[in-house]
Amino acid sequence: MYFDKAFDSRTFNTASQKARALRGIGYACIELQEYERAKEVYETSLIWEDSDIARNELKVISKKLEAQDIVIVRGSSNVYEEKRTYSSKYLAETINKLPNELKEKIPSKFIYIWSKASSLLIQGANEYRKNDYFNFPLIDWDENSIIQGVNQIVHFLKGFNENHFLEMDNIEDATNLLLTFHFETTNIKDIINDNQQNLKEITFKHKVDGDEIILFIKLSENAIKKIKWWKIW
Repeated sequence: MYFDKAFDSRTFNTASQKARALRGIGYACIELQEYERAKEVYETSLIWEDSDIARNELKVISKKLEAQDIVIVRGSSNVYEEKRTYSSKYLAETINKLPNELKEKIPSKFIYIWSKASSLLIQGANEYRKNDYFNFPLIDWDENSIIQGVNQIVHFLKGFNENHFLEMDNIEDATNLLLTFHFETTNIKDIINDNQQNLKEITFKHKVDGDEIILFIKLSENAIKKIKWWKIW
């Protein structure tokens, strides 16, 4: 499985770091509805660090398994039967299309973002908004730009590397795209690259678990909108 390879390729300085990485993988497995694998990963994370988050997720997983609520993927489709998210098979196929030097560099948190983006893409913004605690994406955001970014994440896994960046019209749309998945912008840095203009390294922090991820986003040449620092608490 891809998650195993990505995890094994990383070096962790502390047991806490290892446990947090495992919890990230477990959450991604839940989003992909691979509950047996999620259970195994969360149980392993508890060996390295006790966590109420992990124990609560295990309770949710157990209920799913007891109710036999595991979604079966259609053999001829890349989408789950209930149309909630793209399948892990589709994710694996998309990863395999990447250059070899990028395949093992995908952060586990990016897989979480991928699962959320795929859910939004399939449900549509209106339905996704109804099910989101903060009603994201907000109605007054540029929905077309957000869908543009979501398509790049789901179908091309763009954004996690300087040489495999997302393309957005402006900073505001880029920050709104990630805020849709509850990641706030904490830092923006210009990347000096002779081959690309307006390339930004943006650090995002998840409001619930505090995990950070760095994404690389290229802005259009006329991107001049002012950054809006949205708060969701």
